[in-house]
Amino acid sequence: MKNPLQDKLSKSYFIENKKSKIFQININKAKEFYGRLIDSPFYNKERGLWNEEFSQRSGANYFYSTDQLLGVIALASIGENNKAKEFYCNIIDSPFYDRKEGLWGQFQGYKKLLLYPTRYSTDQLLGVIALASIGENNKAKEFYWNIIDSPFYDQEETNYWNHNDCQEPLDITRLLFSTDQLLGVIALASIGENNKAKEFYERIVSSSLYDKEVKFFNHSMDKIKELNQLKHKHLSSTDQLLGVIALASIGENNKAKEFYERIVSSSLYDKEVKFFNHSMDENQKIIQIAKDTADQLFGVIALTICKNNK
Repeated sequence: MKNPLQDKLSKSYFIENKKSKIFQININKAKEFYGRLIDSPFYNKERGLWNEEFSQRSGANYFYSTDQLLGVIALASIGENNKAKEFYCNIIDSPFYDRKEGLWGQFQGYKKLLLYPTRYSTDQLLGVIALASIGENNKAKEFYWNIIDSPFYDQEETNYWNHNDCQEPLDITRLLFSTDQLLGVIALASIGENNKAKEFYERIVSSSLYDKEVKFFNHSMDKIKELNQLKHKHLSSTDQLLGVIALASIGENNKAKEFYERIVSSSLYDKEVKFFNHSMDENQKIIQIAKDTADQLFGVIALTICKNNK
């Protein structure tokens, strides 16, 4: 049986182009990349959880819901469905998930205590996609409609995803992030709302969130849809790889492959160590060289929908 998320992202395992040549999902490279990650300090084998970043430290890490949910989706994307389901069950039965509220928390400390109660749209949308990736389509749909009918989504003013549930008076709540909007596209596609996913994607690339000159996604814009001036040069691996996955999820496979190739040809990809850097500016100068786990796992997922000509 085809994996639901894999099928949604790529339409099928084999796609025939106009010249009748066969394109096969680049699953082997994705598996190899995943294997390198899990055998590296990105993954904490003692706890069976993903660290926030490439870290040699032990005992001092925070573990983020974002990385764990991406771990589920990455496993599903490379065909490890049983492992994906097992990992999902492990994290939903942990402090990452608040069963009373039915929402994902942001992170927990090394001693398993949930430290920060604010809920972020990023984690809730990844929760939808993770459910779809392990075949829990009805639960994914129910979760999606629950969160869109909540403060996570601004139905009155912007019709974009807020960064969090706006329960705290943080300055960050006035910003709209590319990460959340692109995850919104993928979440819609993962529950079968293809037309809505396409419409949402077109709104995003027609807004200040997308830089038409450099052809990369900006970090954020404010709620009057102006580019966030503090971050306008901040082009992150996360947002660009999400752009690849979003394009594939709406059936734009050729554009997705082309975008992926531009990313790995840019400063966002460290060709020496073969990991993604955190971010660069529009001149491809590295802003933050840190290697975040989320970027690498997004890279695994993006690889599974980039096809090679056989």
